[in-house]
Amino acid sequence: MSDTTPANRWIVPVAIALIALLAGGLIGWWARTAEVAELEERLAEAETTPTVEPAVDESREEVSTETPAETPETEPQPEPEPGPDASASGREFCFVTNIESTVEGTFITVDYALFLTGDEAAAEAAARGDESPPPNDYYIVNDNPRLRTFPVKAGIMVQVHHGDPNLEAHTITFGQWQDRFIGMSPGLEVVRHVPYWITLEDGVVVAIEEQYLP
Repeated sequence: MSDTTPANRWIVPVAIALIALLAGGLIGWWARTAEVAELEERLAEAETTPTVEPAVDESREEVSTETPAETPETEPQPEPEPGPDASASGREFCFVTNIESTVEGTFITVDYALFLTGDEAAAEAAARGDESPPPNDYYIVNDNPRLRTFPVKAGIMVQVHHGDPNLEAHTITFGQWQDRFIGMSPGLEVVRHVPYWITLEDGVVVAIEEQYLP
């Protein structure tokens, strides 16, 4: 007959259960403690490690996506030279500077001047510090450099002095005069250096006369 009582029968299993529960608790506590320690170690390393910012390339300028507004040019533009008056009429003293023939016609460019004689010539020469009265009793004033271009009426004649042995006034065709002016008639290129009188009718040259200078 066994001497084990019912109470003694439960002692051993209960003790084993308590020991197992205690061991499991200790194991869990140890695992959590190790995990916490590891986390604290990582946090400490993160706090002591310096933060490295990416390097910035200062040589590269910031690129703007906006299109810069264009600055309008403000350079001063020369004022246009007024053209010849289409209604100009009369007789004008001038020097001829150019002759041009185009499909639209023939044009001459002239430089207006003043041809003074007598008392006017003497007074103007004296005012400018020149010999007064001037030699041969004429004085030419040309202060305005403006040039004017006029169309020439077709078929007109030109009165000249050069080309005659005695420098007498005579007429030649406009084509002959143009050949002399551009140097097509050797020895007569002087016609481009002497002064002329031109007659205008409604802005068109209808007559050209050389002014003889002694």
